[in-house]
Amino acid sequence: MTRPAAVAPRARAVRRVTRALALLGVALMAACGRGGEAPAAPVLPAAPRHLVVVTIDTLRADRLGAYGSTTVPTPNFDRLAREGLRARDATTHVPITRPAHATLFTGRYPADHGVRDNISLPLAADVPTLAQTLQAHGFSTAAFVSTFVLASSSGLDRGFDHYDDLPASAGDGGTGAIDQAQRRGDATLTELERWLDARSPEARAKRTALWVHLYDPHDPYAPPEPFASRFADRPYDGEVAWTDTLLGRLRSSLESHQLWNDALVVVTADHGESLGEHGESGHGFFAYETTLRVPFVMRGPGIPAGRVLDGAVRLVDVAPTVTDLLGLPPMPAGMTGTSFAAHLPDGGAPVALHLPMLDDARLHVAIAP
Repeated sequence: MTRPAAVAPRARAVRRVTRALALLGVALMAACGRGGEAPAAPVLPAAPRHLVVVTIDTLRADRLGAYGSTTVPTPNFDRLAREGLRARDATTHVPITRPAHATLFTGRYPADHGVRDNISLPLAADVPTLAQTLQAHGFSTAAFVSTFVLASSSGLDRGFDHYDDLPASAGDGGTGAIDQAQRRGDATLTELERWLDARSPEARAKRTALWVHLYDPHDPYAPPEPFASRFADRPYDGEVAWTDTLLGRLRSSLESHQLWNDALVVVTADHGESLGEHGESGHGFFAYETTLRVPFVMRGPGIPAGRVLDGAVRLVDVAPTVTDLLGLPPMPAGMTGTSFAAHLPDGGAPVALHLPMLDDARLHVAIAP
């Protein structure tokens, strides 16, 4: 009997996926080694003393020079990538701000931590956070966020000694720094700098962990001058260029307070932006690389300069990796993320089945090295 013409291509596709899964099994066994031993802990000259996590809302990786862009000036981000590590293939798990940040700071998937959207119930009290782990080990912890969806009511404030979110009443006398949804990045950095200046000698002597969230690339795209004029026909790119200057200001502030050179610095995004691709102007509806691929750089003591990390790096992996690099015990059981700290010396990454999204209606199956 003659096989219908459409069946053969489907059969070939099934065979290709089957072969990829078989290769995955071989790779997993090789990665585990004889007896299923876990990778050895990284050998670092000294654990970083401090931690700085910067999350830039709605930032596409392909708008950064370190990721190949030639149309948007991002010298401060690119400098970080040269000084440390850049993940070639980093992804978020959901293109929505609150659940993506919950995953970043708990090491759990949204289905496990329970935060599914920006109006979810607060993160459950029995879900441990990275900040709680740091606080329990003597860190002075502070966060500065720029959107109401990350306000203390989200539950993400747990473990922070100081949590600076939006004021109760919107508006700031007409300067435009604060509106109903967001606070401009320069206003957020001003609050950080005030906090740094006001710290007591006892607080300055402690290890410090900071989270700084910048919201500016999120819509509405309205960069300040001179970026508004320079990027009049590309306001999103103008926001990215403006935000890069904020990274430079943040660095200068932390350097002046001795919180930079011996800090583990992590810069990433919660998700990207579609900008009209695949029929979506923003983010939150579809799962394409435009919104799920994010930048990821890390620099600090023990991080190899100029390193490009291959393989799949996920936001869920950040919390366990950070605790490893800071020399702390693992976070409480229940995390689904995997530390990639042991792979930093050779630039590898955990072997994983990586599905880089259903892009252009094609299913890509790749085995990370």
